[in-house]
Amino acid sequence: MKFSAFSCCLYYIQRKKKIQRIFTIFVQHFLKSTAKFPLNIEWFILLKTFFRQFFFSFFNMIRKQEKKIQNMLNYLNINCRFLYEFIGILWFLKDKI
Repeated sequence: MKFSAFSCCLYYIQRKKKIQRIFTIFVQHFLKSTAKFPLNIEWFILLKTFFRQFFFSFFNMIRKQEKKIQNMLNYLNINCRFLYEFIGILWFLKDKI
């Protein structure tokens, strides 16, 4: 089982230009929702930096979990293949014994 669609989405989101665009849209949406709050450009940059760090750490956590899951699936695949071969050998030898 592969996580190809999930990996492609992560790769697409993590490309620098796309990330910049996502953060800008997200922060602009945040600024629109807090229109009562007077924010200048320093606040905008601060919020943008905060959200960038938050999303980077979030995506890194997801990528690490994906690698752990992929390693576990590879381990299970190897063990299942060994088990199938072992059962096949026993099935072959059952008539010989």
